[in-house]
Amino acid sequence: MSFKSLGSAAAALLLAGFSLFPAPAQVPASGPAVVIGRDNVLKLSPTAALSLPGSLTTALALSADGSSLVFGDMGGRVGSWDRASGKLSELVPPQKDFKLDEDGKPPFLGTLFLAPAADLIVTADAAGKVAVRGRTGSPRYSLPFGATALSAALSLDGRLLALGGKGKRLLVVNLKSGEVVADLACDIEYISVLAFSPDGTSLLAGFERPLNAMRTWNVSDWTVRATFCHVEDRFDYHDILFAQDGKTLVIAGTRNVIEFFDLSERRIVQSLWGHASAPYQIAFSPDGALLASAGDDMTLRLWDARTGAALSSLRCSGEAHSLAFSPDGAAIAAGIWGAGIQVWTIAE
Repeated sequence: MSFKSLGSAAAALLLAGFSLFPAPAQVPASGPAVVIGRDNVLKLSPTAALSLPGSLTTALALSADGSSLVFGDMGGRVGSWDRASGKLSELVPPQKDFKLDEDGKPPFLGTLFLAPAADLIVTADAAGKVAVRGRTGSPRYSLPFGATALSAALSLDGRLLALGGKGKRLLVVNLKSGEVVADLACDIEYISVLAFSPDGTSLLAGFERPLNAMRTWNVSDWTVRATFCHVEDRFDYHDILFAQDGKTLVIAGTRNVIEFFDLSERRIVQSLWGHASAPYQIAFSPDGALLASAGDDMTLRLWDARTGAALSSLRCSGEAHSLAFSPDGAAIAAGIWGAGIQVWTIAE
């Protein structure tokens, strides 16, 4: 996983307090919601913005109706923002020991995962400890991961939480109790991405050292199903999703293209070109009709998930490294590197 060099000025701002500025045409979230679809993506317009100077937003999650959102950054700070009232709450404070290394890169991802629907916030610290919290930031339990944590994934039934990182350790824990149900020691390392299949039967990990590789496990008994490479190039994975059919992976990384990889045929079946530089997070709309991608090129792009056609490119105020749809499909938000968060809805 690669990160931009931020410099001392941005590092100093990282732990600064929140500030809020209204975007032009900021509107309350009340009223009829218009679902974002193939036929109206060109009507998307910015309706709200949150200024977080120096922030490194890595995770976003919107409420069911898009009226509020939870966000987390590399420093471990987690906040909640109500768009209509402008109320901003700090759920988890930034970690005091977070600082950039001599190359200007962050040593770990403070906020690994947000899933408000499951009352779940997962954070990590420099010592390799992972903390699981409720949606208000209240602690549930913590566990010693033993390595720098980089990735997390939740099974769709909300029962299992998978954790990976810079070492060779991959843990799967019971979300409710924190009990380790599988310790999947690996012979390859640096797990930057994790994903459960839609049917919950498989767990996938993306490794980056010494070469790029992926591995899948059978969730029923944790036996290895397959180990494979999708290309021979050396690059950084930024995000991997299972398509809704569970038979295809959608891959974003420093190859600067979004690729659809057929798991049974072990080959790339579609490539989506458009980002001028690396796409970071990707997400399907709730109905599965759209694929969104947040890019290093200061754009948030929307694609037809079925055909791969480019539908819209939204200009961001900076590099877009995270994104999320609201569960009702009527809003989309992007985390802007060093700046804050932008929200778009359909203008009618």
